[in-house]
Amino acid sequence: TDNTPAQNSGSVVDAVTGSVYLNFGPYAFADKNKTFNYNINLPNTATVLFSIYDTGGNGGASFSVTSGSDTYVSGSGNWGDEYKRYFTTCAVEYDLMVYDSNIKPLTLGGEYYVVGYVQNLGSKSITKADLHYRKDNGPVVSKFAHNFTPPIQPGQTTTFLHNIKKWCADGGDHDITIWASNLNGTNEDQRQDNDKLIVHTQVPTAFTYTTVLVEEFTQASCGPCASQNPAFNAL
Repeated sequence: TDNTPAQNSGSVVDAVTGSVYLNFGPYAFADKNKTFNYNINLPNTATVLFSIYDTGGNGGASFSVTSGSDTYVSGSGNWGDEYKRYFTTCAVEYDLMVYDSNIKPLTLGGEYYVVGYVQNLGSKSITKADLHYRKDNGPVVSKFAHNFTPPIQPGQTTTFLHNIKKWCADGGDHDITIWASNLNGTNEDQRQDNDKLIVHTQVPTAFTYTTVLVEEFTQASCGPCASQNPAFNAL
């Protein structure tokens, strides 16, 4: 914890199943600048998401996730209001996970390129891969042999732009599935339970225009109110 332990909390969850292995914090004021150790049992082939939060936004607490001589996650100071990192308990050579995208829960109608966020969870550097997405049950749109420059080192994250064809955000609910294959040209992803990211988005079919009502309160005993009201009324 840091000097404000009530602002510190976090979790360790299974990134595939959503199972919660650990929740920690927030802590009492008396627990400031203390070290807490937790022992948890993780499956041998799990893909795990570690998250830590600081509602104060300064990210002062140090943290680490270890097993024996292996350190999966670690950090100390100045990480902002949150820090998230994926890791696996039994690394394979090739494991590229798409963990986020530029597609939000609410999307305005139009056409958009897909931007994906990936993390290399394997032990080999990734220099290129085939990138794919599919809208609902439609055809797969592929970008072959996308080069990652610089290469994605084990544990590192990066983004990619799938600029072959935009997806059409027409009215209604849609699921966009994003994934990668043929890592470094010929290698299949060896951990397929974390391969595909499915993003659900809703595209409005109509808009309702509203009028904002603002009530203005003042009183004779509030000197600053009278001087500020004209400026407020002009907004």
